[in-house]
Amino acid sequence: MRLLIIRITIIILVGLSGGTAAAQPSLQDGQWIFSSRCRDDDGVIRHLATRLSFDSKRRVFKDTTSHIINSANLTISDAEGNLLWYSNGCEIINRYHQTMENGDSINYNAYWEWIDNCNIGYYGRQNHLILDDPADDDGYYLVHKPIDYGPDGGYMHELWYSYVSMAT
Repeated sequence: MRLLIIRITIIILVGLSGGTAAAQPSLQDGQWIFSSRCRDDDGVIRHLATRLSFDSKRRVFKDTTSHIINSANLTISDAEGNLLWYSNGCEIINRYHQTMENGDSINYNAYWEWIDNCNIGYYGRQNHLILDDPADDDGYYLVHKPIDYGPDGGYMHELWYSYVSMAT
């Protein structure tokens, strides 16, 4: 009887400690960025990035950027939900909407040139993914699949990765 009571107590304590952690979720996916083309009052075509923030305040931001997000997009934030960087499948872009060092042409191949040097973002759905580096809190792997466009159509035969370090 005594063993049973100890086991129940341990299970309850483990459950309560897990409940505390669940109340403070990570917001690494708390920012989403979408892009669209628009014409301003002077007739100049601009790209407007809309950033959705899924924090406790449910804010929506609108930022101007020259980076087009086509069908390939993904973002990563820190644990508090602050945007770190994002990708349009062609380049890796920081929170200030600037291409990061060595972050250009991540899927470069013949298809890149066929789509006008990736001027409108990379096509593809679910074709890249961000993974935390388990050995470095400031490191991330961006796994991506370049399109190999041949006579039989577009295929994704290979899997590439880029490493992003946020260390200063």
